[in-house]
Amino acid sequence: GGSHAYIIPSSTIIFSKQYLAFGRQKTKIALNNSGDEARLLDNNSIVLQQVSYTNAPSGKSYVATASGVWKWTDKPTPGKPNVLEIISTKMIQTRKVNSRIGIYSVATKNNLISKYATLAELRNDKSGVKVIVSGVVVVAPGVFGSQYFYITNSHDAGVQVYQYHKDFPLLMPGDTIVVHGILGTYRGDPRVKVATASDITVLGHISIGDSATTSIEDLSANMSDALLHVQGEITELKSTYMYVDDGTAEIKVPFKKGANINAKQLQIGAIVSVIGVFVSNSDGDVLLPRSQDDVSIVGATKDETTMKQMNSINTVPHVAETYLTVTAGGLTSLVVGLFARSKKDVFWNGVKKFRNTIRKLFK
Repeated sequence: GGSHAYIIPSSTIIFSKQYLAFGRQKTKIALNNSGDEARLLDNNSIVLQQVSYTNAPSGKSYVATASGVWKWTDKPTPGKPNVLEIISTKMIQTRKVNSRIGIYSVATKNNLISKYATLAELRNDKSGVKVIVSGVVVVAPGVFGSQYFYITNSHDAGVQVYQYHKDFPLLMPGDTIVVHGILGTYRGDPRVKVATASDITVLGHISIGDSATTSIEDLSANMSDALLHVQGEITELKSTYMYVDDGTAEIKVPFKKGANINAKQLQIGAIVSVIGVFVSNSDGDVLLPRSQDDVSIVGATKDETTMKQMNSINTVPHVAETYLTVTAGGLTSLVVGLFARSKKDVFWNGVKKFRNTIRKLFK
């Protein structure tokens, strides 16, 4: 905020396994010792990565470790791989990490928070422990419920973030965030509970990639809260939910109010593609689409397919039947004119006999 942005020249190349440092003399950027923030933006001014700090010790370097935790080190290495040599006199606590996706261990006054490789490993820990999770927002607050949203750090792991007072910063799908909270559960499914909006830090924004199609049979509790993709036939359809069967198993797909799914655009027997958050808890397994865009018909219903096959066979009878229908319709109009003044019963009996006679002519 205090310095003008430095624009990296478009001709700049950083080769594989190489490093590039931008010094103060070139960038004209000055960082305050009392605390500051550095941000990396793309050409659309979208923050790709950011990190902040407080009370920088003299002569130290603030570096990201291999696991993504930012720490002060005694050995600055500009233009080279980071070397972590922890300051021996004092452990400095930081609440900011970079936008790498994962869960990190952080030293606190009372304990050391556990470190996980993926969000799925949260299920191996107990409720009540302090956690710091980092991930990508896949469902913003208010879509499924006003008190929670979902993040993921891979195609097969995610977690719900909950706040009782609905106190969240402005979040959008694709935002990369860091969450400080307490591990809890809801109906047997782990979730991270935060106290205030300040427990959530937005690091930047990325595009959410398409999920590979997952077999319903392969879904497991360890994949709960992840954004997944299934494809199959609609076997049951109601205004608030449907069941989809991909040949290996079936799963319930509820239509949450905030997702605004229009069930009238769907029909039993249609082959659909569904992207949504897979939730596995004591109530069972469900797949929750986030909007109408997450549900699309990719194949015709069985009835439509059968009709197409029947229409492609015996072209002549098909044409004759069409001719019969049109002719009968025209002649019926003529009959209406001729018998308009006839009694009702006599009129309709005449129409029926006339149609039967026409049908016999085309047999």
